[in-house]
Amino acid sequence: RVNFGIPLSNHWSVQLGLGYTQGGQKYEDTYQLLDGPLNVQWNVRLGYLQFPLLARYSSHSFGDNVSFSMSFGPTIGIMVQGSDEAIFNGVPDSMLADPFIKYNTLDLGLEINPGVDIYFSKTTFLTVAFHAYVGLVNLNGAYYEQYIPEGQDGLKSQRNLFMGLHVGFNWIIEQRYRNRWH
Repeated sequence: RVNFGIPLSNHWSVQLGLGYTQGGQKYEDTYQLLDGPLNVQWNVRLGYLQFPLLARYSSHSFGDNVSFSMSFGPTIGIMVQGSDEAIFNGVPDSMLADPFIKYNTLDLGLEINPGVDIYFSKTTFLTVAFHAYVGLVNLNGAYYEQYIPEGQDGLKSQRNLFMGLHVGFNWIIEQRYRNRWH
């Protein structure tokens, strides 16, 4: 992911970004039908271009070279890639609908990234942070809703959720302009 920061003060900035994230699910289930069991294996992969708009706080509390940082805010995701594979009782299903029809192509969520910044100079630093994203939009599209009623025994709401470690190298470009926002 590529991020751009706009400093607002010594501690606060706005962070804009562009990135690609892939998510999905893989599961297996067996259903009891009148003519016997139905084993279903499902593998869904969805790829998103993500556009975060984050508020970023940096404390500078651990001395001159290390500071605590926290970024948080909304992220918009647009699905740009999708694959959907199902196997019923060992037989692949080639009649699946296009993932761009089955799933919502817009994802909106919240992101939070607590971490530390390690400064090598006044203009370069390394960020190591825990990265978490929670999707707010049900990924199931109208395609599913027309066949499976939503509720206790029907369609379950599905949302993106991911966590991981973020490591990024940062450059402060044109340090002289930073002082205009302080």
